[in-house]
Amino acid sequence: MTGSQAVTIIIIGICVLAFGYSMMSVEDLHVPEKSSDCMVYDWQTEECYENLAGPGELVCPKTKDPKSLDASDCKEVNRCCVYTLYKGVPTVTREYSLVPGKASEKPETFITSMFLHWDIQHLFFNMLWLFFLGTFLESLIGSGRYLITYLVCGLAGGVGVIIAPGLGLMGPDVMVVGASGAIFGVIATVAIIKPMEQIYVFFAPVPMIIVGLFYIGLQVYYMFTGGEAGVANIAHFGGAVAGILFGLYFRFVEKRHLERRRRY
Repeated sequence: MTGSQAVTIIIIGICVLAFGYSMMSVEDLHVPEKSSDCMVYDWQTEECYENLAGPGELVCPKTKDPKSLDASDCKEVNRCCVYTLYKGVPTVTREYSLVPGKASEKPETFITSMFLHWDIQHLFFNMLWLFFLGTFLESLIGSGRYLITYLVCGLAGGVGVIIAPGLGLMGPDVMVVGASGAIFGVIATVAIIKPMEQIYVFFAPVPMIIVGLFYIGLQVYYMFTGGEAGVANIAHFGGAVAGILFGLYFRFVEKRHLERRRRY
C-alpha cells in the first residue's frame, strides 16, 4: 500500500469492520404465527411464505408489485401477501440505514448507510470494485480530492434514495445500505478521466468508458423497468451522475494537477 492509496484501504477496512459488527446483532423484529390464509413476502428472495401479519407490516394482495405498496394496499386480506422489510436484519443496520421516509429525522444515516452492507456477497463485490478502481482513482487525483469525490458521490446516491418514493421506485420505509452509490461515482469519474484505460471484466480487457456506459446504462434501464429486487438502482445512478461531474472537473478544470501527478 502506498500513501496515495491509503484512503481507499481505510474505507474498505471501515466497511469490513462495520459489517462484522452488524452481523453480531442479527434478529427478527417479530416472530409471526403461521396461518393458512395469509403469507409473508420476503423482499430479498422474492418469495411468499405462509405467515400471519405482524406489527408494522403492510397487508396486500399477493399479485401486487411489492415495490409500489402503500397504506391503500391494506384493504384486501383474502390470500394476502404480507410485505415485510425487517425480517432477519441486524439491529445496527436498522438503526443506521438510510430510510427515505425518516431521512429528515436521522440525517446522519446519509453517511452511516454508506459503510454498511446486507450480506457477505454485497460487501465482497463492492469492496472488490473499490479496491481496484478506488486505488487507481486515488493515485490519479490524490487522497484529499479522492475522499471528497467518494463522499459526495455517496451522498448523491443518498439523494437518489430520498426522491425514489416520489418516482415510484421504492417505498418510503425501505432500508438502504451499501457503498454502491459512491462506487458508481468512482466508476464514472475514472471513465471520464481515463476513458481508454483498460480493466479486466471476466478476464477480457475492456476500456473504462465502455464499462462506465454499460453499468450506468444498466441502472437507467432498471429504473425505467421497475428496478432489481432489493437493489437501489437510483442510488447507483445518483452516485454516477456526481462522478461524471467530478470526472469532467478533474479532466478539464484541474488538467494541470492531473498532468503533474502523472509526471511525479
